[in-house]
Amino acid sequence: MSEYCVIFFHGYGANGMNMDPMVDAFENFFTEFDVNVECFAPDGVLEHSDSRGCHMWYNLTSLNHEVLQEGIHESFHEIQNYIERASDGRKTFLVGFSQGGHVALHMALHSGLPNIVGAISFSGFLPPIDERIYPDRQLLLVHGNADQVVPLQTFQDTVGYLTQKGIPFQAHLVPDTDHHICEQGLFIAELFIGQALTELEYDNEAQEQDSDLDDND
Repeated sequence: MSEYCVIFFHGYGANGMNMDPMVDAFENFFTEFDVNVECFAPDGVLEHSDSRGCHMWYNLTSLNHEVLQEGIHESFHEIQNYIERASDGRKTFLVGFSQGGHVALHMALHSGLPNIVGAISFSGFLPPIDERIYPDRQLLLVHGNADQVVPLQTFQDTVGYLTQKGIPFQAHLVPDTDHHICEQGLFIAELFIGQALTELEYDNEAQEQDSDLDDND
């Protein structure tokens, strides 16, 4: 039975426990495909100074591209080391909300970890950055069209950047939805996970058949 790992990155000023409902939903997604999955929802690497028990992945003062680039660079190695430890070589999906969506997309495209197979961003963003890109990841963007925290233009900028770089992705705007993860967004993610797992499991079976043929030669 295949082994998978899913790591969830919460939003700015929250903590890993905020992701528990999504963790439960994703565990159910994977159960339907009869694969083993282990989920992790760590706290952000920095404590939020204004809220006890709350965290952030980097200091976020605005959605200015330079601010975002500097922030993710400061936390990059600590986040990458965590992903390596938690995934333990298993095929891994990164899932994030808001600031966590930025973390998921950035780490999937720029960390170079070979076992990352995809990323899902809810209400997230990805600013342009001049770094090596690993495009062989499956990416999903889900965003509410009434989001005032991470505005629609930011979503459109992310879509434009990925398109310009020739990076394959799926993007969905959810109508009448503000800055949160709604049931329709989770349903879209379930379809995405189903498609990704179908392709990954097909590849696994093909590799096993090739291995059996080699053993019989």
